[in-house]
Amino acid sequence: MNRTKALLFLFLCPIGAMWLQGQDGDPVYVRRISAGIIGAISPLDSVRSEKRVTNLDTTPPTEVQAESRASSSMLGYGFVVQAAITDRTAIAISPILRKAKFETFRAVIVGVNQPQGTNIDEDVRAGYLDVPVLGRWYGKSRWDEGPRFFLEGGPTMRWVRNVRTQRDTLSPNQTRTSDNIPIEHRKRFLGATAGFGLQFIDDIGIRVVPEFRYTRWLASAFDTTSARSRRDQFEVLVSITF
Repeated sequence: MNRTKALLFLFLCPIGAMWLQGQDGDPVYVRRISAGIIGAISPLDSVRSEKRVTNLDTTPPTEVQAESRASSSMLGYGFVVQAAITDRTAIAISPILRKAKFETFRAVIVGVNQPQGTNIDEDVRAGYLDVPVLGRWYGKSRWDEGPRFFLEGGPTMRWVRNVRTQRDTLSPNQTRTSDNIPIEHRKRFLGATAGFGLQFIDDIGIRVVPEFRYTRWLASAFDTTSARSRRDQFEVLVSITF
């Protein structure tokens, strides 16, 4: 989906929700179906920055010095749709797009007395699509007035998309070559998510929902010599729904 279609979809979600909420005859504070936009901030980079030295048992002896520097965006964005199941429970789906970025520098040193070194620089960029499907339990009935808190939990699927790698290699004889072969990565995997949040409502019916989520990923998107995806994800989110 290109950017124009995505923005159009985000615009139409609240309008559709406003139409659907007319199914409830009496005023409610958690609608049967609601939708809106959501933003997320992750304080920890999705890829760990590490430095490693590995000695390979080869002939001649080989040493690999590797260091990674992560600089992923802290921000994510998407939309959220919620459907009430009972007066206090609901299901929320909130696809979120994120970006990952890291650089890896490797020196492969062969030999002892007259070592020969090959330097490899990699610039890796990728996109994540996270789709959590969370059950929510609210602290008060959806018919009761005022703000409310909720607890949530459920599975999250992550798709790793648009992996781009720019690789420059400098050989021992100072010959430089380049390629853009993507590094190895896992295309999709699951995580377990839990969190809590609050819902506030203004006089015209706009809901502001701040929340905190923790996700434990069951696999890693990237797992190279010195770059490993973080398995623990903490994030603060704010959604505006109608």
